[in-house]
Amino acid sequence: MGQLSQTLTSLVPGLGVIYYNYIATNVEHYMQNYQSKALFEFNPNADGSNNPNFRLWYEQTMVDGRIEGIIG
Repeated sequence: MGQLSQTLTSLVPGLGVIYYNYIATNVEHYMQNYQSKALFEFNPNADGSNNPNFRLWYEQTMVDGRIEGIIG
């Protein structure tokens, strides 16, 4: 398990980590600012009622933990 995965699972108990093999090719030809970028956001009080949630953006994709059923 990589350092990022270990950090995330320690911050979010019960978090499952899904690995995607991603090999960046032709990085010098990337035309969009989002290419080769990832961002993780965790909020322990996401809805104002002490319910946590997270969002993960990877290039053009956004995953919401509550919508995906990963966080209850």
